[in-house]
Amino acid sequence: MTNIKKSYPGWDLVLRSLNSRLITLAFSPHRIEVLPLAKELMEKHDVIILEEPKNSLFYEYLEGKVSIEEVLNASDYWFPEFTRESLKCMKELYLKGKTILQVEPYFELINRLYSDQLTTTPSLMLKESLKPSFW
Repeated sequence: MTNIKKSYPGWDLVLRSLNSRLITLAFSPHRIEVLPLAKELMEKHDVIILEEPKNSLFYEYLEGKVSIEEVLNASDYWFPEFTRESLKCMKELYLKGKTILQVEPYFELINRLYSDQLTTTPSLMLKESLKPSFW
């Protein structure tokens, strides 16, 4: 666990959580009726890692710097009502002191490929695709 980049936001909390706390891996459909159950589960954790592309407006929303409408209008969401309710849920959890991180390894790899930050050999691409973005 010592190879986590120190520049990764929340890395020390992630390490402590991995060493001494409950870890739950959960998948759910993008349905509004699932959110109360998901929220109940997430409330039992200190760190919540969402599988979604990093979005600076998301964090600004959590901190109360932008409105939910600004976040929704900045992108095209497949499930806008689910996204709206999910954002409200994440803000409630954030205000309760939860650390919420957005991680989307596939998009991060694609962005690195297009920005020439990654050598495009097949073996390196496979290795990079299997490595979480915060390791």
